[in-house]
Amino acid sequence: VLPLHGVLAPKMTMMTAISGGTSLERWQAEFLALVHDPSVSAIVCDIDSPGGSVHLLAETFTTVFEARGTKPLVAVVNPVCASAALYIAAAFEEIVCTPSGEVGSV
Repeated sequence: VLPLHGVLAPKMTMMTAISGGTSLERWQAEFLALVHDPSVSAIVCDIDSPGGSVHLLAETFTTVFEARGTKPLVAVVNPVCASAALYIAAAFEEIVCTPSGEVGSV
């Protein structure tokens, strides 16, 4: 399970600890490590994000999209997936939303 939480931005190093946001650079590295780890049979992305910066967004989408077919890729909306977060979620093979969750706002 790979979290995608809070505001999304390219680096977010110190801000991640303070605000709970996600560094897209770090997230991509963690995602690729899971893709290449033979002990991981599927990747579930736990999403709770209102979105964020457009910088590094297309590259993050491409990283996920190009991993399709390597193992199951599922995005779980828990409970918000909006804007930049939805762009990334759209690269996964499947999007699942909690009953009271919200998806949209691109």
